[in-house]
Order: sequence, then structure tokens, then C-alpha cells
Amino acid sequence: MYSSCDIKGSVNGKNIIEIEDQGSISNLIIDIPSKGIWCKGSCTLTNIFFKRTCYHAVDFGNSQDGAKQIYQVNGGAVINAVDKVFTQAGAGTTIIQNFCAQNFSKVYRSCGELCSQHPRNVSMTDCRFKGPGLALISLNYNYKDTMYINNVKIDPNPPTISFGCQQYKGTDGSATMTPEGQCLPQDECNLSSCEYKKGSIIVE
Repeated sequence: MYSSCDIKGSVNGKNIIEIEDQGSISNLIIDIPSKGIWCKGSCTLTNIFFKRTCYHAVDFGNSQDGAKQIYQVNGGAVINAVDKVFTQAGAGTTIIQNFCAQNFSKVYRSCGELCSQHPRNVSMTDCRFKGPGLALISLNYNYKDTMYINNVKIDPNPPTISFGCQQYKGTDGSATMTPEGQCLPQDECNLSSCEYKKGSIIVE
């Protein structure tokens, strides 16, 4: 349960669904959870639609587990995500394909603080997004996070999506998270963790 559908009112809530390692779930509509899905290990999410999220839609992994896992998202969508859509705390790779989102803070965030840190990787392909939105991908450059993005389309009409990628100095403690590098969606990006070619994100 949550006291209000926002970060402060939902942060201490419980995930509505918990998926064990190697588990999967498909063809589901989730209404307005305090917290959405938690994949405890490798998982596959297929065609999951969130009407609204009050905190994170999906949390991937356990930061205290250093084993590399694979977290897969195939299809699905979210509307009105007040915070991040996908957060990855565990080691390994998140693969996001054919996903759509409108009105969000960040689509994907590698856990930036208050978690054990590992190199994390994200692949985002064949997706479509509409603003308002802050960033598609956020990474920790000091832990050597990596990304791949291709054929991702964003709506050019206002309100827009500000950044294709932002990179931060992550920590296992508590810190004020401020991006130390960021790239516009339509530009080529050549930062240490944020890296993509011009045209990988299509504004149309």
C-alpha cells in the first residue's frame, strides 16, 4: 500500500509482484501499485502494461548478489511513471525491446546510491517514447556501466524528452546524484559510459 502516489508516499511500500530467479510473467495489466515488479534474479517480462507507477515499475536484481543475471523486457508499456521505469541493482544486463512509455522521469537507471555496486549493462532497441521525460538511460561511469541503443523513436512534439543518456558518479553510500555528463537524444554521444551513434535515437 501507499500513502500517496508519489516517491515519498511509496518508497516504503511492497512490490506487488516478486519473481524468483529464472522466472517469467506475460500479458498482464497492472493498475497503480506502490511498487511494481521485483525480479530477484534473471527474468523475462513480456507484454506488461502499467497504467501508472508511484515509484519504480520494475526493480531488477539484488545488489548484494554479484552473479551476472539477464533481465529481459519484451513489449509492454507504461504511462505516467512519476520516477524511474526500470532500475537495475543486480550485476549483469538488462535487455529492453519493443517497449513504450509516456510521461516518465527515466526509463532505465543503473542503481546510483545505497546499493552494492557492479558494472551493469543495458540494451534498448525498437522502442518508442513520448515526453515529458528526463532521460532514456542513466549510468554510473565510475563502475564502467555500458549501453547499446538502436532504433529508438521519440516524439518531437512538446513536452519533450531532454536527454538520451546521463552518466553519474555512483556510490554504495548516500549522495546527492547530479549528472556529470549527458547527451541530447539527436546527437552522437561519446562519453565514458553514455555512448551511441547519431541516428540511434530517432526524433520523429
